[in-house]
Amino acid sequence: MISSRIRFFCIRTLCLFYITMLLGSCGEEQASVLRGPDVPDDWPQEFTLAFFMGGDAAEVVERQDPVRGYLQEHLQIPVHLHLATNYSAVVEAVRSQRADAMMVGPLAYVLAVEEANVEALGIIVADNGEQSNYEADTDSVYFSAIVTRKGSGIETLEDLRGKNLAFVDPASMSGHLAPRNHLIKNGIDPETDLNAVFAGAHPTVLLSVNQGRVDAGATMLGNLYRLEREGMVDFCGFREGQIATPEVIAANYAECPEGGIALIALTDPIPGTPFAIRADLPESFKAAVKQALLATKLDAALQARMPRPSHYIDPSEEYGYAHLDEHYNSVRQLANLLDLDLQAIADQ
Repeated sequence: MISSRIRFFCIRTLCLFYITMLLGSCGEEQASVLRGPDVPDDWPQEFTLAFFMGGDAAEVVERQDPVRGYLQEHLQIPVHLHLATNYSAVVEAVRSQRADAMMVGPLAYVLAVEEANVEALGIIVADNGEQSNYEADTDSVYFSAIVTRKGSGIETLEDLRGKNLAFVDPASMSGHLAPRNHLIKNGIDPETDLNAVFAGAHPTVLLSVNQGRVDAGATMLGNLYRLEREGMVDFCGFREGQIATPEVIAANYAECPEGGIALIALTDPIPGTPFAIRADLPESFKAAVKQALLATKLDAALQARMPRPSHYIDPSEEYGYAHLDEHYNSVRQLANLLDLDLQAIADQ
């Protein structure tokens, strides 16, 4: 019988082969694109977008390729995807100019500003309608949730003491750092008051809670809605028009049936994922990229091609920012508060 180690190796090899073939076919299509006749001479010959592949590189390609094609059409230059194995590798790809732009979480973006001289052009917003149900203004932010399985005996944060709680990854903002900070603010030390583990991925956290392998978990709120849509969990989420006050969270918990996934708490808002670009690229090129990004919501064909419809916004005027980068000052403050080594976290 083939050992589990060999089976894992075979599966991993097949997955890598598949991704290589998929990216290769994309590259052939991109290489056939001619530079448009009206493209300014100082624009780059091609444009490469870097992403963290996470646990499913094929899904990342499927999700991002529509935007790649959209930008290629609007910029009239070849646009490529570059997948990296961790956040640090994404930042390094941009720093070394093997990539020109990136989409990573807010913590890795803050590191990239320091290490790779990038600037934010827009914030991605998922067009799922969920956040408007529980918060008045959430387009530019998202939330992390601490959840349990109804019947676990956990109803409040205080009940977590001595229990097993699954975080996502040490470098995850919504899957570790934001909920960690929320626990500390509420008098709970994750180092001494909990048995904390890292599950490796947002879905894994939720499935571990659902299957009773851990008592509670921390994950981004959107992950709960997504797995509910896919029929993997029964999530007792917010109803239309509800605002996420502690009283509403407690009431929803009480109404949640046994075995359902129930909220215990939501963190403070987390700045949304930015589209960041090399700051040294020509201003006219950066302006063209930004213009294209901010028009994504209006492109019906693009939205139809997206597995998860989304668009980009720049709330700078709304918040009175001189530059969108100011939206991420709260992340910098959190990093200082928790005394984080951003480079060490990105390397994990």
